[in-house]
Amino acid sequence: MSGSYDNSVRIWDLRTHECVSVLEGHSGPVCMVQMEKSGKTVVSSSRDTSLKIWDLRKKGKCLQSMQEHTDWVPCFQFDGKRLISGSYDGTLRVWDTKTGKSTHVMQGHSGAVNALQFDVDGTTLVSGSSDKTVRIWDLKSGKCQRIFQHSDAVLYVSAQDYLFSGSVDGFLNVWMLEEGGSTAALSSPINDEAPLVTISPEFSANPSPVQAMQVRGAKMVVGQRKVSCTYTA
Repeated sequence: MSGSYDNSVRIWDLRTHECVSVLEGHSGPVCMVQMEKSGKTVVSSSRDTSLKIWDLRKKGKCLQSMQEHTDWVPCFQFDGKRLISGSYDGTLRVWDTKTGKSTHVMQGHSGAVNALQFDVDGTTLVSGSSDKTVRIWDLKSGKCQRIFQHSDAVLYVSAQDYLFSGSVDGFLNVWMLEEGGSTAALSSPINDEAPLVTISPEFSANPSPVQAMQVRGAKMVVGQRKVSCTYTA
């Protein structure tokens, strides 16, 4: 499955390497695509400020088009029930996928929202923004519980037992969460915490932005604009 600058979403057969379906409807480049676990539906977001839900059982019919953001929608999280999007307009929106309307707007970032991820147990959401912060949100109340600071725009976040965040400043920070990875007991934002670990590239005096990361056990692969590296704990 892929999203393209030609405004389309394409579904591919990994065995034959052939495109089996083209989903058309966006009027701008597609930023992100995600397939529901059952494989029945696909969600896409676009620079046209919308998110769309597609039904793969009905030849890629568009079931919902959600367009309440006022700028690009580069990221979202969808677990089959909850759909939450982040936008360049600085907001996060929680959507009712049946009506196509947002039910809640989460505000606090003063810059574009570039990255989102549910935590392990699905009770909180992590967001990364061009305002140089990482925020942790309680999904029950919709309120920000905690704030972590970078020195430049945050492009990537990952919430596991620890919180990982990658930034334009070229650093990957690892932040301590409460035991079990949950922050549900925190009631107010904390702005002055230092990261548990900061990983800085050793190969360049001018490090490039950390744009992607994958953690598997004790190994972590970090993708940057100029190079990728593997770190072992």
